Amino acid sequence: MKYVFLFGSLLMSVLANAQNERIKGFQYIQEKKYAEAEKSFQSFLEKNPMDGPSLTYLGVAQANLAKYTDAIQTLQKTFQLDLVTHFLNEPRIQLARCYAALGQKELAYKYLQELVKYGGPGFIIRQEATKEFDGLRNEEKFKDLLITANQKLTPCMYDSNARRLDFFLGVWDVYT
Repeated sequence: MKYVFLFGSLLMSVLANAQNERIKGFQYIQEKKYAEAEKSFQSFLEKNPMDGPSLTYLGVAQANLAKYTDAIQTLQKTFQLDLVTHFLNEPRIQLARCYAALGQKELAYKYLQELVKYGGPGFIIRQEATKEFDGLRNEEKFKDLLITANQKLTPCMYDSNARRLDFFLGVWDVYT
């Protein structure tokens, strides 16, 4: 009984330390301390290699450190997990950024088109101004993707049928 308790305590301690690394990683991402975030997520993923959010944000940290090849390898792993489609939007935009930075335009466009197709056009709009897209920004294909993304985000501005649903319901007070 004594050994079971010691083993259980040791296991809980290891799990708590791993979880702390994950939490620290997310904090570092928010603080834009990407090198520290990379280390924290790598430490966490040693014990939890199938954690989708940690893989995603390890890739985000690597992309922001201009480690594009590492980021691509990390982000590709998220597609091997059984994640719901919209959880793959962040990896898609990051992959598009990485491929654009490496000059692999067709792969960048592949992931940008997937974002539009699978409901992540807001990610394109949010990241459109990043330096990695400098090589694509003046191309018609990129401009068309931005227009399509805007149309998906604001259908009432482009579609008369959708505009029928664009009306004001008033001001509401919500109490909890």
